Amino acid sequence: MRVRYQRGYLRLGHRKTQPACWEFLWWDNEPTGRRVRRKAVIGTVQQYPNLEDAWQASNGLRVFLFFFFFLTELLESGKAEFPC
Repeated sequence: MRVRYQRGYLRLGHRKTQPACWEFLWWDNEPTGRRVRRKAVIGTVQQYPNLEDAWQASNGLRVFLFFFFFLTELLESGKAEFPC
């Protein structure tokens, strides 16, 4: 069985000249139906020395992303209407 990351995940991305940085990754659906992996840089290892600090820093991004995905899915399914 493969591991599913429903809330996204963090990984340590290495750079050639700069210090390593924490990257938040998640899967996104394009309008064509194709699934694409997206990422956002949270900060460097110097800013967030351990995984727990990086998770705390990514909370705002995670809340925004998944609220946005939930809202767009509701609007596309026709279960909710956009108030204009």
